[in-house]
Amino acid sequence: MHPTTSTKRRFRTAGLVPRLLLGGFLLIAAGCQTTDPFVSWDDPVLAQRLAEVRDGGLASDSLRVVQDAAIVEGSLEELIEVALANNPEVAAGRRKIERLSERPAQLSALDDPVLALTVGELAETAAGQVDYIVSLTQALPYPGTLDARASVAEQEVLTASAELLERIERVAGEVRRVYWRRYAVARAIEVTEQDQEVLGQISGIIDARARVGEAEQADQLRVSLRTADLDQRLDRLHQEMRSLNAMLNRLLDRNVSADLPVPDAMDWQSIEIERDAMIEQAERENPAVHVQRRRVEAFRHRLKLAQAERRPDFRIGVQYAAVGSDGLAGAANGDDQFAVTGSMSLPFWSPRYDAMEREALRGIGEALAELDAAQGQAANLAEDALARMDAERSILTRLNEQMLPESRRAFELAMTGYGAGTVSFIQMMDDWQRTLDLELAAHRAHARYEQAQADLAAALGEVSGRMTESATHESTEADHE
Repeated sequence: MHPTTSTKRRFRTAGLVPRLLLGGFLLIAAGCQTTDPFVSWDDPVLAQRLAEVRDGGLASDSLRVVQDAAIVEGSLEELIEVALANNPEVAAGRRKIERLSERPAQLSALDDPVLALTVGELAETAAGQVDYIVSLTQALPYPGTLDARASVAEQEVLTASAELLERIERVAGEVRRVYWRRYAVARAIEVTEQDQEVLGQISGIIDARARVGEAEQADQLRVSLRTADLDQRLDRLHQEMRSLNAMLNRLLDRNVSADLPVPDAMDWQSIEIERDAMIEQAERENPAVHVQRRRVEAFRHRLKLAQAERRPDFRIGVQYAAVGSDGLAGAANGDDQFAVTGSMSLPFWSPRYDAMEREALRGIGEALAELDAAQGQAANLAEDALARMDAERSILTRLNEQMLPESRRAFELAMTGYGAGTVSFIQMMDDWQRTLDLELAAHRAHARYEQAQADLAAALGEVSGRMTESATHESTEADHE
């Protein structure tokens, strides 16, 4: 496969991401071990790339391989689903879980037995000359030590799962923010194009009045300049939309120039939120908070491992000595010798184990401090989002209920008055400009309100919370089956 190949595939919708996340959470409990990771992945593009790297390494000039998922409706929900299924950062987090899930089996396994052969000038026994000695020994850690090591590795998997949820929430938040920025630009383009039509109507009125000598030539020049201003505004808006499309396509792991549907216009709807409950939920459910809770638990298991390492390890073995029949002693009979050996380590150097315990305890303290910081940051993010929602709600209420209706009515009267010669051209254009500015302000305020609501959802861990619930539900159903 050429490194610039763009793989076209239709996005598989509901249930994909929860199943991927479910695998990360259940790898430990299910004891899922893969024997050939280059075959087990269900993504043929990734499997082929892995095989190429395994066989020949990564080329220095290799380019990004994009997964050009088809976008059907372009709704916010669909874009988030596509991003979570294809975003490389999310995929890297899933791969990290898969990688770390291989460690518990490594750390919980016994060391390989040791086979030893001794030859040379060996001792001569009463049974005869020892020709060689073969021994087989096996190390046996103190009961519970291997489980403690595996538990530490399992906590790393769970921490990586929490980090994946944090990454998922961040990517979903970025998709939401870009989506609402695109929404604001799309509405601005619509308003500007509509104003071009209104400007055409004004130009027609001026022409009609000019034919009867009631309009000035300067009025037509002002209209011409205004038309040029609108053309420039449209050029800037289209450039901004193109840049935002590239940003969104990057999050979706698509070609940056791939086409995207224009966000549909929608009515603004205010939602009532209980502030204290939202802040409390943010401190409890924010993905960054879950990561720090996992880190606290991971250091707790490290402390248990440090305590387990103080206990002695054992070695048992069997030994076979081949004895020749040509010994010097008259009683030599050439009988071979068998023996069972045993030994144990002496954890004598306590400063080493003391330092291991202190490190784990200080890690718990560090993680607790990080947990406090994460909870404070989550509360701050929630409060900031709520404050912005309140501000934009107030702005939108005034615009939609009072300012915009009054401004539109004033402009309609001004157009009628200008056609009748009772209103000046300057007054009519001022009323039109005010209406235009208010319409754009309403769309921008709507987008900012939705962005603030998206930031609140990210602070509350809304997407990751739904995915965790879905993964838990699928796990329960799997257990019942």
